[in-house]
Amino acid sequence: MSRSMIVLVMLSGCLLIFGSMVQAADESVGQAIIGHWSIAPNEARTKGTLIFNDNGTYERIETGKDNGSYSVKGPYKINEKQHPCAIDLCVDKCGGAGSEWTTLFGILRFLDNGQLEIQFSSNSERPEAFPQKPDLGTYLLTRKAVKE
Repeated sequence: MSRSMIVLVMLSGCLLIFGSMVQAADESVGQAIIGHWSIAPNEARTKGTLIFNDNGTYERIETGKDNGSYSVKGPYKINEKQHPCAIDLCVDKCGGAGSEWTTLFGILRFLDNGQLEIQFSSNSERPEAFPQKPDLGTYLLTRKAVKE
């Protein structure tokens, strides 16, 4: 086999592997968020946890600066075809009558360091982009190790 043929075969193999990785990455956003995440503190909260379950539900637990805690549960929806990827955290039923008042509309992205960033809006409209500087609607999440 000639040297150019060997290079061509190796290059084809690399392209197949890379193509599979890109496809897997594109298809796995919904799966990649499943788990327990620590929410970074900000001006309003001292700590928090966001849990995404594989059955399409979440639980958000936060402690405010006044040491008051609250928990919210419900279904979540992800639209991986939207760029940036869209996420809705619903309190009752996603898309039901009046749900625009009880749903957090956001966008999400994975950062190079493995963290997950979600930007929620302060109204019932989805943000179009991530702000230059994090604000109260920014959730910076770090995956927690869960003991089995």
